[in-house]
Amino acid sequence: MIDLSVQTKALEALLKADSTLSSCTIERSTRINFNPGNCPWIGVYPANVSSAPKTLGGGSARWSTTGAIQMVIQTMTYDESGTAAGDELETLINTALGVINTDLTLGVSGTRVVGVAREYRYVVFDDDESGSLFMPQVVIKLELEVRSA
Repeated sequence: MIDLSVQTKALEALLKADSTLSSCTIERSTRINFNPGNCPWIGVYPANVSSAPKTLGGGSARWSTTGAIQMVIQTMTYDESGTAAGDELETLINTALGVINTDLTLGVSGTRVVGVAREYRYVVFDDDESGSLFMPQVVIKLELEVRSA
């Protein structure tokens, strides 16, 4: 079986080590950011694990394991249309995925990113009824194959 904290720690370290993401707040396993002042923001979280024995029967069965970790990426702008924040979000997504693409193992032996999926969410904060704060977010799920004993 696997402990996804190994992969989430590795992803956090990989992202933090990249100088192109130095303007981002990057955190692991914390509350989802609700503070626009923390943007641009990237959160790293475990997602799911599925394991099955490779062989039936006795002794030391090896396991076939798939899992996923996820990144939540947020940007913000004071713009009613949200265009600038949406464009910044896409730039940040491409930068983060480019960092991951440089090492699909995330630096973890026996781990490999085998798929990527995105889900977009949009938040407009309207506390003062001006509709001027736009905070888009994407959840990127990184599908993993993990070798386990």
